[in-house]
Amino acid sequence: MATWLIAMLWVASAHALQVERLRKGDYVVVSAEMPHSVDAVNSILREDVRTMKLGQAVRHVKATPLPNGCTQLEVLNEGFAKDLSYVAERCPTENGWHSKMVSSEDFKHHEIIWQADKRGVHSEVTIQVKVALKYPVPQFLIQRIVGGALEETLEKIDAALEAEKRSP
Repeated sequence: MATWLIAMLWVASAHALQVERLRKGDYVVVSAEMPHSVDAVNSILREDVRTMKLGQAVRHVKATPLPNGCTQLEVLNEGFAKDLSYVAERCPTENGWHSKMVSSEDFKHHEIIWQADKRGVHSEVTIQVKVALKYPVPQFLIQRIVGGALEETLEKIDAALEAEKRSP
């Protein structure tokens, strides 16, 4: 554990990830250019459970492959006063993945779009999320929390890929 922590701290200092965050309608959008190929980024993003567990408040994910090539995800998130859950369908797209909620007792809407685009030998990784709760929580607060969590997710992707580069 200590070795992993030291490696992660060393990797984090190797380069600073410049994350851009903005609002696009009801979506919170974060993006960063990473010194990794699109294939390397997609090696993480294609793993449904691993990708979802990069989320800051995700407690549990169960993935079930569907006949249409998509995956059904049952997700449990840590909430303000109680855990929040939803079921989503996550499908590959032309340059990433799209997860859209199909049912939930806690969310009105939950949608995530992951995208990795080639930028020379690097990649631009973008995550777009639209979240609305069924509870009286101000949308600006939800977007602030989601934005911070998404920035952390990009940093985790970058750190994992840096660690993979250095592992024997």
